[in-house]
Amino acid sequence: MELLDTGEKFDLLLLLDFAMPGMNGPELARRVRAKRPALPVLFVTGYAEHNALIDISERHIISKPFVTNELADKVRLALSG
Repeated sequence: MELLDTGEKFDLLLLLDFAMPGMNGPELARRVRAKRPALPVLFVTGYAEHNALIDISERHIISKPFVTNELADKVRLALSG
């Protein structure tokens, strides 16, 4: 979150973990979007965690395990708007 206040340009926020100390992935994404609404967010998560991402488009979720080209496709989709 501190990096977002520096003015640094970011193309994509990639959340690799759902559970994190202090907040979960969707909470972090909401906070980031409050500061940078246009920054795409891509969640990498296991099937069991999809319930918490009910309001997130499938184009912004990749399920573990995945192969490299699946990740590349999701990154392209997220960056395309």
